[in-house]
Amino acid sequence: MKTFKEFNSLPQDQVDEILGFGLAKKAVKGVGRLAAKGAKKGATAAAKYAVRKGKEKFTDKGKLAAAEKEAKKLEDKRKTREKLEAAKEKIKKEKEALRKKKESMPPTTFKRMRMALKKKLQGVNDAEDKLKAT
Repeated sequence: MKTFKEFNSLPQDQVDEILGFGLAKKAVKGVGRLAAKGAKKGATAAAKYAVRKGKEKFTDKGKLAAAEKEAKKLEDKRKTREKLEAAKEKIKKEKEALRKKKESMPPTTFKRMRMALKKKLQGVNDAEDKLKAT
């Protein structure tokens, strides 16, 4: 370790280097350069994107491509809605069929079916409880 007198007698660049100022300056310069490069690349990418979008909007080929893309998107949306409506209709038909079946059965038959189902479910629940216990 240098004494205070020796430290004061050193040239300024050595003092800066010891204190780390020289490295800090270099780091700040490097960060500035990287930021400038990043800004330049960002601006270049934005310009390319704008040119591409401009071509899409103003050329016949670009307009055609955009229209086809929009048509496909709308077609997919329509197909999805049709499938959803068909599924809802199927659910409605199944519920109606179950309702009719229940109405056509004598009340005691339905009650017996429900009780049998409850017994089976209870057996499954008991088996699960036994597995959890072990």
